[in-house]
Amino acid sequence: MTSPEGKAEEGTGRTLHSPLAAYVSLGKPGLTLMSVSTALAGALLAPGGPSLPVHLALVASGTFLVGSGAVALNQYRERSYDALMPRTLKRPLPAGVIPPRNALIFGCLLVALGVFLLAWTTVLATSLAALTVVSYVLVYTPMKRISHFATAVGGLPGAIPPVIGWTAITGAFAPHAYVLFLVVFLWQMPHFLALGWMYRRDYEAGGYRLLPSIDPSGGVTARIIMVYVWALLPASVLPYIMGMAGPLFLLLVIVAWLAFVVPALRFQREISDVHARKVFLASLVYIPAFFISIGIDRLVDL
Repeated sequence: MTSPEGKAEEGTGRTLHSPLAAYVSLGKPGLTLMSVSTALAGALLAPGGPSLPVHLALVASGTFLVGSGAVALNQYRERSYDALMPRTLKRPLPAGVIPPRNALIFGCLLVALGVFLLAWTTVLATSLAALTVVSYVLVYTPMKRISHFATAVGGLPGAIPPVIGWTAITGAFAPHAYVLFLVVFLWQMPHFLALGWMYRRDYEAGGYRLLPSIDPSGGVTARIIMVYVWALLPASVLPYIMGMAGPLFLLLVIVAWLAFVVPALRFQREISDVHARKVFLASLVYIPAFFISIGIDRLVDL
C-alpha cells in the first residue's frame, strides 16, 4: 500500500517519547496519505465514482488504515535492522518507545479495521487490499535482504491502491485501472532508486541488498532510473489515448514529465547525492501532478 523505503527525512529527528506520537509515527501517516490519494483518484475516475460519497469515504479510510497497518508490520519485522541504520534507529521500535508485541498487535488491528471498512464496498477491492498487505509484509520485506529485485517487487503492492479505488466503485477490473497501476508502478522505480542512492550507506549497514548499495559507481542505478522515466512518458499519455482525459491533460502531464526527466538526466551525467535528491523531489511532485491534471481536464470539460 505504501512506498517501500519511506520518506527521505525519516529517522533524522529526535526520538519520540510520547506513546501517542510514537504510535502515530509507526503508521507513517504522511507516507500513507500518498497511497490514499492514488486510491481516491482511482475511485473518482471510475464510472459513477463522484456520485458515491460514502464509497469514497470508505476507500479513503480503509486504504489509510490498511496502509498504516502494513508499514507498522513492516517496521515490526525490520526492527533489528532499523537499529543498525542512522536514518531509522530513532523509529519507535529500535528506540524502545513501543514494545514489539504492541507494534504487532497495533499493525494487525489497523489492517483488520481497514479491510473491514473496504468490505462495505466490493469483494474485489477488499481482496486486493488484503493481497497488498501480504505481498508487502511477507514477500517484499524479507526480499530486501536477498535481492535488489525487491524494489520492483515492492512496487507491485505500491501500485495497487488506484486499482483498489477503481474496483471499490465498479467491482470489476478494466483497462483504465491497469493504466493507473502502470503509471504508479513505473513512477515508483526512479522514486525509490533515487532515495536508495541518497541512503545507500545506511542500507549497506542494515544488510539490505538494494541496487544503489551494491552499485558503487551509481552508473547502473542512473541508467535504470532513466529507463523507467522514459517508459513513464508513453504510459502517462495513455489516459489521453484511451479517452480518459483530453488535450489539456496531455499538455499538463507532458510538462510534469519534463520536470521529472531533466533532474534524471542530470543525475545520469553527474552522479551525486545532490542530483539524486532532485530526482527524488521531482518524483514527489509527479504523481500528484498526474492525477490533478486528469481532474483539471475533466473539470474544464464540464
